[in-house]
Amino acid sequence: EQLELLADIRGILTSEGHTLPQAALAWLLTYSDTIIPIPGFKTLAQIQDSAGVLTKGLLTPHQMALLDERLTAVEILIR
Repeated sequence: EQLELLADIRGILTSEGHTLPQAALAWLLTYSDTIIPIPGFKTLAQIQDSAGVLTKGLLTPHQMALLDERLTAVEILIR
């Protein structure tokens, strides 16, 4: 059940074309305008991938609503 939920969250994050690193940054930037993420990287490819969030943009309100539902489900499963 947890793996299915994780796959569902991954699908939501990448549904608009973001890679997972881009989606993580986009989620933080969409979640709050007071958060300034500082991504880590070791290669030029990782820098380029993370910077791609600047062209792909933030997550949509629909994605955020779906993620809120799924993350609530995760909290329930953990308890």
